[in-house]
Amino acid sequence: MAWGQCIEQYGTGEPYMPVLEALGRLARTPDGEQLKRVLAQYAPTWLAQMPALLSAADEEALQRRVLGVTRDRMLREIAEALEVLTNEQSLILVLEDLHWADASTLELLAMLARRPDQVRLLVLGTYRPVEVLGNGHPLNGVIHELRTHSLCRELTLQSLREEDVAAYLRERFPHSMFPTRLAEVLHRRTEGNPLFVVSTIDDLVRQGVMLQVDED
Repeated sequence: MAWGQCIEQYGTGEPYMPVLEALGRLARTPDGEQLKRVLAQYAPTWLAQMPALLSAADEEALQRRVLGVTRDRMLREIAEALEVLTNEQSLILVLEDLHWADASTLELLAMLARRPDQVRLLVLGTYRPVEVLGNGHPLNGVIHELRTHSLCRELTLQSLREEDVAAYLRERFPHSMFPTRLAEVLHRRTEGNPLFVVSTIDDLVRQGVMLQVDED
């Protein structure tokens, strides 16, 4: 499994940033050497974007090799590399906050979904619907196209129930005994919105209303 985070960028932004981040993390796992070999053979332009994985000499040679490569070539390279990489082992690619994704990343997602070849690749993307309201957001176009051709499935997350909030408190503060009513109050004030629940608790911790103590 590989995980990448989209962040809000200003201007043109860095192309494929969350995907490069995910591949970089994957390269630092025990299976990282296999990924680097596959990228070196099938997607050298992508490997060139991750200099931390290369020696100085290899980086210089690779930069000469990929000089002048087009964006379309980069798309073809990573698609082929992912096919080869998943021949023997499935890959789950998790991309968080796609409402902030750069245009190149969205183009890559659409291209991977449209490819006819079967690969053992599952892409999980999260986004906040409120962030893509209106017709101008590029993610809307990608979702509409994939949904029209049955190439994606949308899972709408429901609000947390009161018992879910209580379970979160137990997991986050395993050594604490809170009043039963705390979960009820948090649920009522946040309407079960997961982001608001976490933010509210974080704020209470910062204010010292709730104390988070490390246990040996």
